[in-house]
Amino acid sequence: MRRIDPPRHFDSSTCPCPSVRLRRNRDSLPQRPTRARTMKSITRPGFTLLLIALAGCAHSRTADPAPPSPISDLPALRVGIARTVPPIMFEQAGRPAGIEADLAQRLGAALGFEIEYVPTYFPNLLFELNEKHIDIVMAGMTITKSRQKKAAFTEPYLTIGQQVLTRRDTSARLATRDAIRRTTLTVGVESGSTAEQFVTREIRGAAREAFPTVAAAIESLLEGGIDLIVHDGPTVHWFAAQHAADGLVAIPHNLTEEHLGWAVHRENRELLDQVNAVLQRWKADGTLESVLRRWIP
Repeated sequence: MRRIDPPRHFDSSTCPCPSVRLRRNRDSLPQRPTRARTMKSITRPGFTLLLIALAGCAHSRTADPAPPSPISDLPALRVGIARTVPPIMFEQAGRPAGIEADLAQRLGAALGFEIEYVPTYFPNLLFELNEKHIDIVMAGMTITKSRQKKAAFTEPYLTIGQQVLTRRDTSARLATRDAIRRTTLTVGVESGSTAEQFVTREIRGAAREAFPTVAAAIESLLEGGIDLIVHDGPTVHWFAAQHAADGLVAIPHNLTEEHLGWAVHRENRELLDQVNAVLQRWKADGTLESVLRRWIP
């Protein structure tokens, strides 16, 4: 959404008017011996010049061009997204798609906002939020204690678990949760994700490689650079279906239990309360369940 600058207001301090010059010149005039003579010789010419000055300033104001008409009368809600985690959020035909995109559009309609997507890498989202470059993060973000120190989170809207994506010829070695935790294979994770935290904490014998996006990790997995990926369950199953012909499979064991929510600036309690109210309504009337079932059968 294109931003429209507010109309430029007239500022008399910047107007090249004779009245400004008159005030400077009056300070340099010699003092008259009597008040009556001063009023006669200075006030009347000054009054005439002041009228000319005001006329000049008024002309400057009416000459200002009218501001352009905005594209939309609605204010913009800047939504921070990461477009590489299907079916949570991804790009389809050049437009944001997925669970978060559907919910963002519905949220904008419910609150009276035009949605403006601001894409960035996942690890940068909370930084952009705290710098107030975005208003809300809608990117499949897990609510954690460390993140709650940086942002205010809504109520959870989805519970997921970390799962494993691997090649079919490796899957037998990762058939159980214990086998996954004991593996010494090379694990790929998305940088800054809770998967990275889990692998660091729980799969200590494995070599770990962090990638800027899950798509980059998928490419390495297909090329044999890594042996498995740990990521959000819905994303693991999405890529397993997309790359079934390439021999990728999902290991359907939840390794964690995580609650996804949206993040807003800690000072923006008004927006937080409004979004939570909408979420509660969606949970009650089935809207949330309908959107989730569309993307997670």
